[in-house]
Amino acid sequence: MNLLLTRPLDDSKKLESKLKDFDFSIYLAPLIDIKFSEIKTQDYHTKYDVIIFTSRNSLQSINPKKISYKDVITIGPGTYEKTIKFGYKNVIRSNGGSSDLTRLFFKIFKHKKLKVLHPTSNFSTNALENYFKEQGSYYKKIISYKVKKKNVNPKKFSEFIKQRGGIVSIFSSKTAESFFELVQKKNYNEDCKNKILILLSNSMKPHLGDLMFKKIIIARRPNEICFMKELLKFQKKIKKT
Repeated sequence: MNLLLTRPLDDSKKLESKLKDFDFSIYLAPLIDIKFSEIKTQDYHTKYDVIIFTSRNSLQSINPKKISYKDVITIGPGTYEKTIKFGYKNVIRSNGGSSDLTRLFFKIFKHKKLKVLHPTSNFSTNALENYFKEQGSYYKKIISYKVKKKNVNPKKFSEFIKQRGGIVSIFSSKTAESFFELVQKKNYNEDCKNKILILLSNSMKPHLGDLMFKKIIIARRPNEICFMKELLKFQKKIKKT
C-alpha cells in the first residue's frame, strides 16, 4: 500500500524507519520546511514558573541549561520523550491539544498567576495566549522556529498522487494548507477521490477546503502513536477484505 508522508524531511524519515517492518511503499514528500530561530539573550533572563512545549520542534532552539524554570508541560508522548532526552526536569505530559493542556494546567495550578514561556512556530494559534490572558498568568510566546509551505519533493508527490489508491498522511494545519494549495494548483482534485486521508486532528479538515477523499480517518489523539495505530488498524482491515 502506498503511503505519502508529508511531514518535514527529518520527521518523515524517522516515521519511515518506524514503519519499515510493515507493508508500505513510502513516498517522502514533505509539504512544509522548518527553519529554527535563534533565541534572544533577554528571553533567558526571566525566571519562568512553567515552560510549555507543544511540539518537538519547539525544543530545538532553547538551551535547557540557560533557561530558568520550575515545571514543564508538553503535548503528546513524542514531545514529552524529547523534552526528557534534552535534560528538562519536572516534566508533565498532557495527551491532547491546547484544550487538554489548559485543563491539566488548571488541575495542577488552579488559579495561581504564573510566568509561562511558550516557544512555538510563526503559525501557532492564539488558543493558549487567550486562555492565559483570561486566567491572569504572565504569558510569553517566542518564535523558536518558522514554518514555510514548500513542496520539497515535487517528483515524489506527483508520482504518488497520480497513482490510484494510497494513503495521504497530514500532521498539521499548515501542511493541510500546503496540500490543498498544491492540489488546486496542479489540478489533482480528482486524484484525491481515490485516496484515504489520515489526519492528526479534526481541526485540520477546514484547511483542506472542499477536497474529497475516499475516506477520512482522524487519529484518536493528536500524536504520532495514535496516528500509527489508526494507520495499522486500517491496513489490517484492508488485508482482511
